[in-house]
Amino acid sequence: MAELEVSDSIHIQADRARVWSGLTDPALLDSWFGEHNEVDLRPGGRMIFEWEEQGRYSAVLDEVGDGSVLAFRWAGMLNAEPRIGNSTVVRFTLEDEGAGIRLTVRETGWETLDADAHEVEQTMRENTQGWRDKLEQLAALLERQDSL
Repeated sequence: MAELEVSDSIHIQADRARVWSGLTDPALLDSWFGEHNEVDLRPGGRMIFEWEEQGRYSAVLDEVGDGSVLAFRWAGMLNAEPRIGNSTVVRFTLEDEGAGIRLTVRETGWETLDADAHEVEQTMRENTQGWRDKLEQLAALLERQDSL
């Protein structure tokens, strides 16, 4: 089976350090992705994303690339430890683009989920729209704060 992915990118009019902080600083994450987040920023470190209405999702950092790459495996089920079968891999890359940064997100591993094809397709559709919304929220946050 071919690798399935959800991907999107956005130009953010902010410097690399600011965009990196938006992905890794729990206080900034709380403003655009979840309501209470925890980050142990090292390969093998844990990330926790928590929404009051949805619950708590766990992730493990796979790659921390010094302001250029951040990748984690996150469980698609509440309070579950991420493993192959219940999780996907989210990889953010930051590239210089003009006076800002091109932030790209790729979510892969869909074909390894212990779920039927219909459920995977539905979740991929939801995450396609979800990542678009979240990237726009992050860009708005960072561009607004960068101009203050």
